[in-house]
Amino acid sequence: MLHFPIPVLSLFKGLLILLALTFTGSFKNQSLGTLTLIVNGIHSEDGEIEGFLFQSEDGFPDNNDKVFRKVRAKIIKGQCILRFEDLPYGDYAGGAFHDENSNGELDENFIGIPKEGIGISNMPRFGLFNQPKYKKARFEFIGDKEIQVTLKYF
Repeated sequence: MLHFPIPVLSLFKGLLILLALTFTGSFKNQSLGTLTLIVNGIHSEDGEIEGFLFQSEDGFPDNNDKVFRKVRAKIIKGQCILRFEDLPYGDYAGGAFHDENSNGELDENFIGIPKEGIGISNMPRFGLFNQPKYKKARFEFIGDKEIQVTLKYF
């Protein structure tokens, strides 16, 4: 049987603990970052801007129950900066809307056309009768990132 002096055993236990912490804790921390959405094209400073992220096409872009994460911020000098902090790395599609009356939702007219400004990541083409597609709005998030979204008013 091998006999190790006490300091060698303590060192060995310390290394095992360090390895365990590395594989359980630090990889989690390395897989989080901050996504910054810079929102432009805002027509007024009334209300707030709400940013939203989806992790899949399920519900994108308008099913509030399927949103992965939302943030809100005030408009300052015609621009708004939204920060999604501690965001897990992965694929997302998102955007922002101008909640001019601060009711927490994108207001639409009787046929579903937005009455408030809306913008989508990657700025895909969309119009009155065609919604943006997740595939075209999707982006990869693998570290701190900044993206621009320009609002469109109908």
